[in-house]
Formats: sequence, structure tokens, C-alpha cells
Amino acid sequence: MKKEALAAGVDVREYWSYTLGELLDTIDAYRDREELQMKSNAAMLYKLADLAGMSFGRFLSSKNKFPQAHEAFPGVLEEPKAPLDWRVYKKRMLGYIAAKKGVSSGDG
Repeated sequence: MKKEALAAGVDVREYWSYTLGELLDTIDAYRDREELQMKSNAAMLYKLADLAGMSFGRFLSSKNKFPQAHEAFPGVLEEPKAPLDWRVYKKRMLGYIAAKKGVSSGDG
């Protein structure tokens, strides 16, 4: 158990001050983190292989579409927001210029 506790991050000098329950909880939490990390790695490797296959498929047929990042990783990445219309930028810029002229008019 000492070896597992040390692998779980228990300091060798503090090992003997832990109760049996604390050691078991620490080791269980460590195993849970390791399992979660393995599942995450497996999912990412699978997705990488899937995306590589899709990318290769684009060479074989122009019908094959490579997914956007938010489509490839739903729930992780958000869909990009649509850019603003140029008229919105123009209105903002004119407002900014008008405000600057009003503030700097006393500078000469």
C-alpha cells in the first residue's frame, strides 16, 4: 500500500501520519484521476484518427467536408460568432469620430 500511496502523491515523510481511511481515499482518488485521464486520451486519439480519415477523404472526393473545430469537438469548443456587418462598424466608427471631435475641439 505504501508504494501505491506514494504513486498517488502522498509525501514519503507524511505517509505514516495518514490514517488507513485517508490512504485508501487518496489512492482511490488517484485511480479515478488516472482512469479519467486514460479515457480522455483514448477519446482524443480516436478523434484524431477520425479527423485524419476525413482529411484524407477530401483528396478522394470533393463531396467530403472537413468539420469545423466546434463540430469536431462539440461541448468543448463553441461555434464562432458571425462577424458584424460592415454597416455596424461604420456606425461605430462615425460615433467614435464624432465623440473625438467633440472632446478635442478645445485643443485647437
